[in-house]
Amino acid sequence: MPWWPSAPSTSTQWPRPSGTGAPSSRTPPPTPSPSPRAPSSAPTGGATRTSCGAPRLRVIARIGVGVDLVDVAAASGRGISVVITPNSGSLTPHAPLVEETRHLVDERLPARVGPGAILIICGRGGLFDPDATLAALESGRPAGVGVDVFEPEPALYHPLFDHPDVVMTPHPMGMTCRAMTLTFVDVARGVADVLAGRAPAAVANPEWNHRKATA
Repeated sequence: MPWWPSAPSTSTQWPRPSGTGAPSSRTPPPTPSPSPRAPSSAPTGGATRTSCGAPRLRVIARIGVGVDLVDVAAASGRGISVVITPNSGSLTPHAPLVEETRHLVDERLPARVGPGAILIICGRGGLFDPDATLAALESGRPAGVGVDVFEPEPALYHPLFDHPDVVMTPHPMGMTCRAMTLTFVDVARGVADVLAGRAPAAVANPEWNHRKATA
């Protein structure tokens, strides 16, 4: 038996009159038309639109490190901090996979990380060059690699997979109860720090505190 719910029927069975076997001749009630909305005068664009609707907004919190849905420049211009969850001692590239970012992690990796650093690939599989990553591991920098996205998918075998300092997991592995709890705790602490006037552990716009908020 499949675990997913059955698709809803496209036909509607209306009640039958009591005492008869014939279908009811009643017609379904009309569907109300949506109320017209007045055109909005708020500017478009991520944090700009949000902050105009919330003039007292002081902080935006993101679970993780991706800020593609936030207009960071607009937030900074209004003195709004964009809090992200901190990651320490690790390098984790998060970028759209386009021609300019393909194999962003390449043979220059050892020079970009310090001893003991961990490379975490959980954005797009094409962001890292597996040959260069294996060579970097064998040089000692980084100290380890975690991968949960591949190119192509399903992944084709690569000698990198056999390295003892490589951990591979399914992409949703970060959604465990413990991982999500720790992430929410980190981002809540960041929000509390901003509201209390303290510097948060990690922000996407470190210059926010040094800019004058606009009206």
